[in-house]
Amino acid sequence: MKKEGFTLLEMLLVIVLLGILTAVTLPNFRIVYGDIRASSFVYEFTSRVQLLKGLSVLYDEVFSITFSPPDTYEVEYFLDERDPLYEEKKQRLQGEEVFREYELPSRMEFSELELFAPDEKFFRFLYQLPESEEGDKKRVFFYPNGTFDAGYVSIEDKRFHQKITLNLMGEAGNISSKTEVMREWREQEEEDPSHITIFR
Repeated sequence: MKKEGFTLLEMLLVIVLLGILTAVTLPNFRIVYGDIRASSFVYEFTSRVQLLKGLSVLYDEVFSITFSPPDTYEVEYFLDERDPLYEEKKQRLQGEEVFREYELPSRMEFSELELFAPDEKFFRFLYQLPESEEGDKKRVFFYPNGTFDAGYVSIEDKRFHQKITLNLMGEAGNISSKTEVMREWREQEEEDPSHITIFR
């Protein structure tokens, strides 16, 4: 009785074809996965910023994001203890999950932090807010009129060799983001290696 099966030559041919397909598709998969990871981070961070902006208006209080390089940031609130509703506001804010420390995704680090002097000096005086911290730590304040401090934050993704820049447009209350491939890591770039998205 004759047994049917694959010959050695056929199996080798299939293995070679699989190797070629893998070599062609793997670099593109890494690029796509890196873009998805960057977009996911930008979406999550932007969602927190928009939530803080809304909560600041809702509670008529000042909130902040404190950046602590290389890879953490913390969302904080400031309450005036002279406020008759201090205890009630404190209890309600403690129930908001957004107020805590966050870590950047694996192998992402802050590379640049440039925060500009705010125009909202009145709110700093009114709420007795601390000045932006010197050194590595820097703060962005969110004000009850729906604005926040301006500046930009750059994050490097060392795993996928990308740089994400978040432009904080404080007076407009928006954030724009730009993701680009770090040129020294990719010799052959697409015609347009970056994309810009504005969240409103």
